Amino acid sequence: MDHPWKRLRWRLEYAALDALRRGVRRMSTAGRLAAGRRLGDAAFRVWGYRRDVALAQLRQAFPAWDEAARRDVARRAYRQIATSLFEFMAMDGLGPERIRALVDLDDPGVLAPLRASGRGFIFTTGHFGNFELLGAALTAYGYPLQVVVRQQSNPHVDRLQNDIRARCGVQAIRADGSVRQLVKLLRSGGTAAMLPDVNAGRDGVFVEFLGAAASTPPGLAYFSWKLGCPIVPVFLVRQPDGRHVAHVTAAIEPDPQMDEAQAVLALTRAHTDRLAEFVRRHPDHWFWVHRRWKTRPPGKDVP
Repeated sequence: MDHPWKRLRWRLEYAALDALRRGVRRMSTAGRLAAGRRLGDAAFRVWGYRRDVALAQLRQAFPAWDEAARRDVARRAYRQIATSLFEFMAMDGLGPERIRALVDLDDPGVLAPLRASGRGFIFTTGHFGNFELLGAALTAYGYPLQVVVRQQSNPHVDRLQNDIRARCGVQAIRADGSVRQLVKLLRSGGTAAMLPDVNAGRDGVFVEFLGAAASTPPGLAYFSWKLGCPIVPVFLVRQPDGRHVAHVTAAIEPDPQMDEAQAVLALTRAHTDRLAEFVRRHPDHWFWVHRRWKTRPPGKDVP
């Protein structure tokens, strides 16, 4: 049983977040963008939340840059995170038409053939740009999906997040338990979404990401290989006017001739490389505050 003080803290956190959400929903789009920039600047310059982590990882990923360039990208990344948070809080009040007006879908003929084939497939992105808005946008464009999510430690905040997603047509699948639901969805021709760019500890597959070995969850690659489902990497890029473009990239097909270990490694490397390509193009869009390279490979180089 949870300690009473923990339950009280959870309720206070939820009350504060819900009050912030109510205020954000009353803002104009321009107001949310301006408030997000101010909050991001404060988080970087004043609070310094994980600033050292972000800068250290930028040094590792971009060793040729000078420190001023890294700090500029880090500051803009904090703005991106804060602005995306405000957009997420308000997006369930927009409706599909307004979401489509906010997000352009740049699809070079990838999605329609996949849908026509009747096969299930898996969208993937990273903690890149406003990935929550990306899920709502894909649904608004006619590609409803169920997203694999980790449960938040605060159950009230967890419920709030999933309620916002659900009102945008995005259903949550628990990463820690609903394997049967995911398999049923993909075998029936449905669409799932996963964000695999997190440190997976000793259970991960080590592949190169931005020049260093990164422990990466194998689940996305495993389900793709096991069920014969293509992986479709998509990345949401914020435009100068505050709108977004969702860039659909070529599907990554599993090779049925490979065994499990070969396939998981190859597919994990492929979708990680696709993310790295977009992070290099738009480094301020990625979530540098996550300790992505926390787990190091056990005495060997990247495979």
